[in-house]
Amino acid sequence: MAQWLPPNRESFVLELGPGTGVVTEALLQRGLEQERLLAIEQNPNLARLLRDKFPRAQIITGDAWRLDDLLRRRREPVETVGAVISSLPLLNFPPARVECLAQKIRGVLEPRGKWVQFTYRIHRLRPRGASSFKLFASKIIWLNLTPARVSVFHV
Repeated sequence: MAQWLPPNRESFVLELGPGTGVVTEALLQRGLEQERLLAIEQNPNLARLLRDKFPRAQIITGDAWRLDDLLRRRREPVETVGAVISSLPLLNFPPARVECLAQKIRGVLEPRGKWVQFTYRIHRLRPRGASSFKLFASKIIWLNLTPARVSVFHV
């Protein structure tokens, strides 16, 4: 997932559902500056853990479905991001709700931005919500404990 960082190092990267920060760590090891990372985590305990682990990153406690409001309400609002990295379990949500999230992702992506989505549903190239995006790349990660698919989309 970390290989899809935007080429412009000044672009922000938005991570949805960072959990304990495994993907976050990979993004930073790949060269993303902590200050350019925005992460939305709904669980306050996990958000606190992430703030401790990544003190210069911008960890937002909140609902990913409110990402547009959360980014714009910041002291220094963020209008666009170069990539959205999502580990959200989209299969756990109704299709219409996921479509709403996808449109919000579309609304914050820079013109050449990418949406990178992780899913355990490996037999489908497109996760829910991706119908209005173009598939850029897709790969099954067989070595993941429970194989998973990483799909990359652009507008």
